[in-house]
Amino acid sequence: MIDSNQNQNLSSLLKDGTSRVHSEIEGSPFMTSFVGGKLHSSDYALYLRNLQAIYESLESKLEELKNHPNLGRFYIPELFRTKALQLDIEYFNKENHNFRITDATREYLNHLDLIYETNVLFLVSHLYVRYLGDLSGGQMLARILRKQFHLEEGVGDHFYRFDIKDIPGFKKNFREILNSLDLNDSEKQNLVEEAIYAFQLNGNLFLSMV
Repeated sequence: MIDSNQNQNLSSLLKDGTSRVHSEIEGSPFMTSFVGGKLHSSDYALYLRNLQAIYESLESKLEELKNHPNLGRFYIPELFRTKALQLDIEYFNKENHNFRITDATREYLNHLDLIYETNVLFLVSHLYVRYLGDLSGGQMLARILRKQFHLEEGVGDHFYRFDIKDIPGFKKNFREILNSLDLNDSEKQNLVEEAIYAFQLNGNLFLSMV
């Protein structure tokens, strides 16, 4: 169990509660290769294809929930990544491979389906992990990617490019939405625990890429 502090807002609880698991998955072999600029283009395309399956699931659920009193506030099309991922897959998949969806990704997808049916509020944790990650560390990965593959800006890096002029301001607004959710301490703690599991699912995805 994670101790919740009633004086902390949800975004702070999520950041503090997931810091350890976040650091752990950053040290995975796949991420080490990525950060070290040692990924093969086909390995990166496989990763993108599996990410696409996850974003397709998340974004189709958000589409269904856009009038939901809580989840509807996270219906922000500027964040959606499915189409951007398709463009990058087409760029990196030079040999037209039919990339597999790994067992780790299927586990991730099954879990998203489960919480959609049983507790849609848990989707907030996955939106936090994925989208704020893309807007934060993802921007560093974009620079590494461009350098390794000698990409011109706007070619092969669509996943990391958002139609958002002020990313720091946007992230601040996203956190304010999190903090404005009317949740009790127990509900906040449950979202932190779900975010930890979301990081673990992403870690399993990284391991399945090796």
